Amino acid sequence: MRVALLLFGILLAVMPVSGNDSLQIRVSPAQSMAPANLFIRVSIEPNSINRTVFVEAESDDYYRSSEVALEGEDGPRTVVLQFRSVPGGHYQIRGSVGDARGRQVATARQDVVVISSGDDR
Repeated sequence: MRVALLLFGILLAVMPVSGNDSLQIRVSPAQSMAPANLFIRVSIEPNSINRTVFVEAESDDYYRSSEVALEGEDGPRTVVLQFRSVPGGHYQIRGSVGDARGRQVATARQDVVVISSGDDR
């Protein structure tokens, strides 16, 4: 019984808890004044099933997205995007990698604050 528990514990320690280990997202700046230019760096672990990376910025009043095609294991490890002139708001920046059938195989997110200047609308 102890050996089975030990093996189970080792397997849990080695296996990823979620698909998010294969995708990381970093947004710069994390806080800025409106209108902001957001630089989004998406790090992708190469995998034969990777076909697209989809990035979206969403607040209560604004939405922007971009999609980039990937070529499985031969696809880029890093995709850099820029969302220009983003108005003030609290944003959730989400990235996801999709397979050939459009299913999400990995996701990541970061929250960003763009402070309204009063003239940004």
